[in-house]
Amino acid sequence: MIDLSHLSEEEKEKILQVLQRDEDLRKVEERRITKLKQEFQEVKKKSAVKPAEVQNSEKNCSRCQTAFGFFFDTGNPCPQCQHKVCNSCREFTTPKKDKWLCALCNKQRYRSGNTCYCI
Repeated sequence: MIDLSHLSEEEKEKILQVLQRDEDLRKVEERRITKLKQEFQEVKKKSAVKPAEVQNSEKNCSRCQTAFGFFFDTGNPCPQCQHKVCNSCREFTTPKKDKWLCALCNKQRYRSGNTCYCI
């Protein structure tokens, strides 16, 4: 245990305030991480390809299983996993919205803590 007897009451109060803020931030971060894990599992479960759907993998989004259009929303491969996804399952990774990943890869990126705009 640290001896804090040499500190004034005001200094002790400041330290307690800092420790309380730290605890609050840790709880917020813990809730954020739990939510990300749940979202990741949800997207992963939703995008699991069932045997009957393997033959339609080029016609349907790999994440939400929605059928691709003929002219619009024809699907593009995710730059990371190469699965073909629809516009709804793309998540932009830069403020300019010039780079994206599929929902599953982006959740994995957040889960790993690699959220810089360099992707």
